[in-house]
Amino acid sequence: MRHLAFQVVTGLVIAAGAASAAPSNTPTTPGDDVEYRADGSVRVGDQLFPTREAYHRSDLFRASGARCGSRTPEPPTNILLAGANDCGLNSTTINATYNDNRTLVIPVVFHVIKKTDGTTGNISEALLRSQVDILNEDFNAMASTPGAMGTNAKLQFVLAKLDPQGNPTTGIEYVTNNTYFNDPGSGGQNAMKRALKWDPTRYFNIYTNNAGGGGILGYATFPAEEAGGAEDGVVLNWVYVGRNAPGGAPYDMGRTATHEVGHYLGLYHTFQSGCGSTGAPYTTGDLISDTAREAQPNYGCSAAPSGCGGGGMSPIENYMDYSEDACMTKFTTEQVNRIRCSIINYRWVNTPPTANFTFTASGLTATFVSSSSDAESMPTALKYSWTFGDGMTSADASPMHTYATDGTYNVTLEVLDPGSGTGTKTQSVVVVANSQPDAGAGTGSGSGDGPDAGVGGGGGGGDDDPADEPAGCCDAPGSGTTGLLLGLPVLGLVLRRRRARA
Repeated sequence: MRHLAFQVVTGLVIAAGAASAAPSNTPTTPGDDVEYRADGSVRVGDQLFPTREAYHRSDLFRASGARCGSRTPEPPTNILLAGANDCGLNSTTINATYNDNRTLVIPVVFHVIKKTDGTTGNISEALLRSQVDILNEDFNAMASTPGAMGTNAKLQFVLAKLDPQGNPTTGIEYVTNNTYFNDPGSGGQNAMKRALKWDPTRYFNIYTNNAGGGGILGYATFPAEEAGGAEDGVVLNWVYVGRNAPGGAPYDMGRTATHEVGHYLGLYHTFQSGCGSTGAPYTTGDLISDTAREAQPNYGCSAAPSGCGGGGMSPIENYMDYSEDACMTKFTTEQVNRIRCSIINYRWVNTPPTANFTFTASGLTATFVSSSSDAESMPTALKYSWTFGDGMTSADASPMHTYATDGTYNVTLEVLDPGSGTGTKTQSVVVVANSQPDAGAGTGSGSGDGPDAGVGGGGGGGDDDPADEPAGCCDAPGSGTTGLLLGLPVLGLVLRRRRARA
């Protein structure tokens, strides 16, 4: 990304209440040492700020370009995908086919780099999970969240459930390494990334460390330049990760990640190259027409003239400006189109699988047959997890289970695809001792990880776990639509079965 031209500081740059210091004529630049002290103060060269917040709201921080360390990408020498030009480095073509109603699953792996003191760099699992929640809230314009006024991109960020070898994982790895903690910043080779990355063509790698020093909050690579490459991914300053991040206001709401993931998915700053041209919005500026034109970044939460004439105001609400976390609330419709274009053309496309099954019951024994499917994988590539409603489980695709007593049991099948997409299906199964064999679809429900939710016993796939499926990323359960690719309406049938009792 374009960095700000560094300003010469002619006198003291001390926020209100800052301790006195000798004058300095050189502002900090990304990579300069910024000392975050135990008492909460921040020393930058010979200047001292009483708090992180005071530093982050200072002209010194703003002049440093540390709000975002992403570098301006260079045009590739060869683009192999024809559609990639719709969201290339130098132009955008808005194409409605990218808004195809599929939910696109993005498996995330956090590489948390700690120093040997055991404390510096350490991030709790709860804080990391909250960051995933924030990404889903912001990219899917979830109701009752700060991002509700935005545009639903229909993305599902999930912590990876399978590692590159196919083994179960939390999607979080902790690494203790002082060298890796001191990140070299964007541009050039990064030994840490090359050593720790999970296959960038299949995983979204997020690294947390000092993000290059100099107070930089984070940086990212661009899909048209680095998708699938060794440097691909996002690096975040560890103190600005998650909800109520320890770095404190004004960057403690997880929006640094939202901003950098925007770059990872092909978006530029709203002030990219200045105002751009109103006559050629898709080849100048941020390559988007429906974002407000802006001459320079806005760091605060106060509306200000954009500097581009016509009475326009800076888009402080846009995640791709430099405004504070509290006033970032949206991606525009065209930004979302470019995001989906970038995923579909440059990254691995994965949609949630559809879980479904039939069963037959004879006496106390029920035989289950999965009819689950996935748009990107064969059924043999799916992993199956059954819960039979009596405390017993199975990992077979089509298991047989014998119950101890008569009764009605809620049986749930969860299927997991290689890209960490999940789908679930629940049906009620009735077993009666000494009864005759009885085939049935039961009464059941399915809820969608994707844009489509099952209705009654004919339901489709999905995940009933609200932590894995952010509300707003897809249609509500019971919407009566199915089919990840086409979204064709179907009729969900609830079959009621009568059993003869001995």
